[in-house]
Amino acid sequence: IKATCTDETEIVKYELSESGGLYKDKGTTSEYNIDNFYLSKIKIRVTDLAGNNKEYKLTDEQLNDSYEQIYELIKTKKETYESDFLNSAYPIGSIYISTSISNVLQISEMLGGTWEVYGKGKTLMGVNVNDSNFNVVNKTGGTKTNTLAITNLPNHTHSIPVLSGTAAKTETHTHSIPSLTGTAESAGSHTHALRIANDNGNLNVWGATWKNSNETRFTDTNGTQTTGAHTHSIKTIASNVISNGDHTHSISLKEGVTGNLGSATAFTNLNPYITVYMYKRIS
Repeated sequence: IKATCTDETEIVKYELSESGGLYKDKGTTSEYNIDNFYLSKIKIRVTDLAGNNKEYKLTDEQLNDSYEQIYELIKTKKETYESDFLNSAYPIGSIYISTSISNVLQISEMLGGTWEVYGKGKTLMGVNVNDSNFNVVNKTGGTKTNTLAITNLPNHTHSIPVLSGTAAKTETHTHSIPSLTGTAESAGSHTHALRIANDNGNLNVWGATWKNSNETRFTDTNGTQTTGAHTHSIKTIASNVISNGDHTHSISLKEGVTGNLGSATAFTNLNPYITVYMYKRIS
C-alpha cells in the first residue's frame, strides 16, 4: 500500500508508523510504502508551524471501509487478471485437455468462463482444406468397425502346386462280373465273305458255323452272301476277373486355383489410444 502526505496550510511534517510505535518522517510530499498490511496499527502524527503535533489512527468504521475498499480493489484486479488470462490463454472456442478435471463445473471454477464437454469418444484431427474429409472445423466422420467388400481386396489367386504320389495300397482282391443277357445292337444290312473247301468229296461252307454245301441259299462256291439288318442275342457267364494281388495306383494332379474363402465379418478399426477429458470454451 502506498500513502502520500498532502501539503496542508500550516502543516510542516507528517510522520507515519506501521507498528504504532516508531515513526518515520515523510515531510509533506514524499510517498511512503506501507509494507505491513495490518491497518489497525498504522498511525499518523502531524506537526504544525507552532510545533504542535497530534496523532491519528483509523477508527473501526474507517478500518472496515478500508478493508472493503482494499478487498474490492483486489477482487477487481483479480477478476481483470483472470479475464485477461482466460481470454489470452483460452479464447472462446479453445479446447482444454486434462486427466483430472472430470466435469465442466471444475474447469469453470478454476479458469472462469463457460465450458462444455467436447469430442466424446472421438480423436482430434487437424483441418486440411485440401482434403474433403477434413476441410472444415468440427467436421465428424470415421467408423469404429469396418467390413471389407470384395472390391476392397487386391486382385489375387491362391496357387495349388503340382502334386504327385502313390495312393494307399489295396490288399489282394478280385472284381466280380455278373451274368449279363441282352441283344446286341443291330449291325444293319451287310455281307459276309464265304470260303469253300473240299471235305471228303463234299463241298462245305464255314463262317460263323459249319453249313452243308447242299443248302440252296449259297449261290456260288466262292463269294459273299448279303443278309438284311438283324441283331444277335448275347449272354455272359458270371465270373471273377483275375486278381492283381497287392498293388497301388500312382496319381498326379494338375496345378490350379482354390475356390473362394471368407465370411465378411467386420473388423475393429481403432488406433492405439489413451482417453482424456476434453472441454470446449463456449463463453
